[in-house]
Order: sequence, then structure tokens, then C-alpha cells
Amino acid sequence: MALGPSDPRAFFHAQGLRPKRYLGQHFLLDPNATERIAKLVSEPSIGDGDLRILEIGAGTGALTAALAKTHLPVTAIEIDAELARFLRSAPELSAVEIVQIDALAFDYASFGRLCA
Repeated sequence: MALGPSDPRAFFHAQGLRPKRYLGQHFLLDPNATERIAKLVSEPSIGDGDLRILEIGAGTGALTAALAKTHLPVTAIEIDAELARFLRSAPELSAVEIVQIDALAFDYASFGRLCA
């Protein structure tokens, strides 16, 4: 199962999914960008030993998969129930907590520091 497809239309068709325009979905496709972001957020200078990563809007899982490779605890929230189910079924994301919820309703209290 490929995460972060280079062709979103083919990806959605193959998975039997449809992007939802009313959610304003945009999908990160550049693997270089996902790797750079994951490397940046996992730098030792950023964390104090208890760093947890929260991804808001996991989408097709491109960034989520790169973040999972950091071996830091990752929580990914996704409003789209179909995409959340897809992400939960991805073996690459077995260590990631996938939460299907609107970001406006998520309880951020357990995350001590947030950076957007």
C-alpha cells in the first residue's frame, strides 16, 4: 500500500476513495518535503527528551509515514473517516495513533508544546 502517491487521482481511484472538496483537502506529494519535515521536527535540539509529534490532517499518509520513521510517538488526526480507516490499515503506520476527529474538537491538553 503506497502512502503519499505521486498521482492523487489514481490513488483515490485504487483505494475506492473520493477527496471531499467541502473539507478543503490538499495533499502533500513531494517525498523530499516529507523527509525534510520529519528530519526537522525530530532534531534533538527541538525536543527535550519527551517529544511527541501531532500531525493535523494526515490525508493520504505521506508525511505520517515519514514521521513514523523518526521512532518518536506520533499522533495523526484526520477528519475524513474514509482516510482515517485507510491510514489505520497501513502497516507502515502501525505505531502511529490515528484519531478520526475534527481538529477543532481535538483535546490538545496532553501536548505540552505545540508549533504550527
